[in-house]
Amino acid sequence: MEKINVLIMDDSAVMRGFLTKSLESCSDITVVGTAADENIAANKIRKFGPDVIVIDSGMPCMKGFSFLLHLMNNAPLPAIIISQPSSSSGDAAETFGALEAGAFDVMPAPASLDAGRAAAFVTQLVDTIRAAKHAPVKAKTHVTGMFDAQGHDPFSRHAVPLKRAQKEKKLSDTVIAIGASTGGVPVISDILVKLSDTVPAIVIVIHMPEGFTAPFADRMNRLSSLYVSEAGEGALLYQGSALVAPGNRHLMVVKKRAGYAASLGSGERVKGFRPSVDVLFESVASSAGAKGTGIILTGMGNDGVAGLMGIKQSGGMTIAQDRESCPVYGMPREALREGAAKQTAGIAEIVSYINGLAVN
Repeated sequence: MEKINVLIMDDSAVMRGFLTKSLESCSDITVVGTAADENIAANKIRKFGPDVIVIDSGMPCMKGFSFLLHLMNNAPLPAIIISQPSSSSGDAAETFGALEAGAFDVMPAPASLDAGRAAAFVTQLVDTIRAAKHAPVKAKTHVTGMFDAQGHDPFSRHAVPLKRAQKEKKLSDTVIAIGASTGGVPVISDILVKLSDTVPAIVIVIHMPEGFTAPFADRMNRLSSLYVSEAGEGALLYQGSALVAPGNRHLMVVKKRAGYAASLGSGERVKGFRPSVDVLFESVASSAGAKGTGIILTGMGNDGVAGLMGIKQSGGMTIAQDRESCPVYGMPREALREGAAKQTAGIAEIVSYINGLAVN
């Protein structure tokens, strides 16, 4: 069995002990070291050469994710950020800064270490570590336009001019549904910033906790020509707009007399997720039929595969992200295996396809 060597960076001795004990209960994971600050971590990275590093976002030294940026510039390796519970929009900005800086994934820390929550957290962390071990890692020489070098959002204090979708309010007669999980934030970001403001309405499910989807939508609204917002109940789908499913709520598309609207639900988790890509895709298959497109992106597992098949069977277009551009080639691979995707495409091809549907 292939061993995965992990380094844990956390300023809490309790958390370091908990993570070490939990991870070493897995036969394929070895914790090669722990670090209470960035200097110790840097030394142990040089000494042990870990396959994956787990980093607590709440560490004082991690303000602005300077350590992560240094790591990805000089000794890039898969980094999993444990994000501490907070309602602060600044903390959410730093989370996305970490992803822009090259972090493999960001996971919310458990609110407490009681048996039930701790077990669910450890299961997710172990799965993420295993996926990170085999993920491609590239050095980051800079952070893209969403953040400055300290992981701060340079646009946060500036008002965003009204977008074309807000001014013209043209109802979309077609729907593009996008689903993603692990690795999805930078991929979706890369797609949205390259789209025309006359493309059909886009609806998005990404496996992201509460408190993070609204800041993510706001940042995308600032960076792209689309009007991007967190979906609200009954929100109409306008040409040149994108709606992001709120954390912990299912997003569905319903047909209206003159177009489409968003509907939110608090039903059971599907394959462990709420929001679920399957729920979104199945609603698009039902409401839009041949006028719906489903695009399944990076992520572990198979959420979205059944729904993508529904869109295909309803006559809509279905696309799976290709292996080469996928941080985690799980959901797209399953979609191809099940015959749910009509074609595979890289990010540039996905952008070209969506822009080709633009209506002036």
